[in-house]
Amino acid sequence: MCALSSFPRRCANSPALLAHRGSAQDSQTIENSREAFDAALSWAGTRCLESDVQVTRDGSGVISHDTHWHSSQGDIEIASVTWDELCEYRLPNQEPPLGLAEFLQRYPDIYLNLDAKVPAALDVVISQLRGRKDLERFGLGSFSTRRVWKMARALGKEPGYLLGRGDIAHVYALNATGATTSKTVGKRHWLVPHLVRNYRCALAVPETFHGITVVTPRFVAGAHLLGLPVYVWTVNDDAQYRRLSAMGVDAVYTDIVQTLSQIEK
Repeated sequence: MCALSSFPRRCANSPALLAHRGSAQDSQTIENSREAFDAALSWAGTRCLESDVQVTRDGSGVISHDTHWHSSQGDIEIASVTWDELCEYRLPNQEPPLGLAEFLQRYPDIYLNLDAKVPAALDVVISQLRGRKDLERFGLGSFSTRRVWKMARALGKEPGYLLGRGDIAHVYALNATGATTSKTVGKRHWLVPHLVRNYRCALAVPETFHGITVVTPRFVAGAHLLGLPVYVWTVNDDAQYRRLSAMGVDAVYTDIVQTLSQIEK
C-alpha cells in the first residue's frame, strides 16, 4: 500500500482509487451509508474515501451529497430539520443518518476527501477539524474557491486542499497558454494562484466539461510541474480508467472500486 501524505498518489504505476460517496457499486447499496463506505474499504489497497458535507438547521454536519436526505419515508431537506429530527428517519437499508463527527471517528488512519457542499458546511468542517493531530490525511475542497481559501486560512498547511472552480480555471488557462511548461513559471511565480503557491493542493476535475476536454497529457504534465496531483471524477468505465492511467493522473473518483481494483492487479 502506498503511503498517504495530504494526497494519495499513483501507486505501482496506477492511479489511487477514491471511493466516491462510498462507491455504491450496485443498486442495492446506498451511497454515503456506512454499508457503502465499509464495503469500499474491504477491498485490498482501497484506503481513500470521498464524500460531501451538508448541514442541519441546528448546525450539525451530515454526510450527504444532496441537499435532501433520501430516507425510506421520503426525501427530507437537511437544512430544514434539526439533527434529532433527521435521526427519526432511516435509509432504505435501515441505517440512521451518518454525521460528520461519526464519519471522522469511524474511519481513522485513511485518506478522507471532504467537500463543503454548502456555505453553512464551512464552519462545521473547520470546527470539527481544528486542533486535530491527523490533518495531513484530509483533502478539503469545494466548488467555491472562496470556501477553499477560508478553510486553508483557518486550518493551515497540514491538510491538502482541492482547488475551487476559479483557481482551476486559472491553472487551466496557464496550461493552455504553455505558461506552466515555461522555465520562468514555477510554483512560486506570481501568475500561479496564491493557494497553490502557499499550500499543498490538488486538482479535482472531470475529463471533459461542457464538451471541452480538460484532462490531456499536457494538462497532467503542466499540473505536475506546479506540484499539483490530478484527480479525475467520476470514472466508472474500464476504458476511461486505462486511458487516464496512461496519461499519468494521480487518482480517480469512482463508484466501482471493486472493478477497478481488479484492473490494478
